[in-house]
Amino acid sequence: MAIIKLNNQSISSVTALPAGVGGKLLQVVRATSTTTVSNTSTSTYVDGNPNLNITPLSSSSKIYLQFNIHTQLTTASGSIDGSLQYKIYRDSTELIESGSVQYYRSAAYSGNTRDTKVFDYIDDAHGTTNQITYKYQFRNPHNTQSIATCASSMLSTIYAWEIAT
Repeated sequence: MAIIKLNNQSISSVTALPAGVGGKLLQVVRATSTTTVSNTSTSTYVDGNPNLNITPLSSSSKIYLQFNIHTQLTTASGSIDGSLQYKIYRDSTELIESGSVQYYRSAAYSGNTRDTKVFDYIDDAHGTTNQITYKYQFRNPHNTQSIATCASSMLSTIYAWEIAT
């Protein structure tokens, strides 16, 4: 029988993780949506669906966010390239803006492309035990052809894991 070892100890003798490794999972929250939101602006971001509400149990915990967003990008042959650019918000505070070439689609392709876009963020400075709303906004920075989330009733999901530090 093989013996698995962790830090030179057999698994049966390990009772806790070493100090500074990981944290305790306090809660998991999930939000879903199938409501389509479209954007044809290269400069204006629009709110995507869904958004997520979580009430942290501790003001010092970290919130790990994962966005699983179903998109449909429409491109016409010979048009300029297309992509999804997004921002993540905690309430009205912008936490991050992605680069403009995220989820890139070449202009050589023509038609609708449906994909699941997965992006994440760790919010380690929320500092509250009041309810927080997390959301994302999106646009196609390369052209005015449509980019849509939850197109054709595709399900998009946001997860939030609160982790004690």
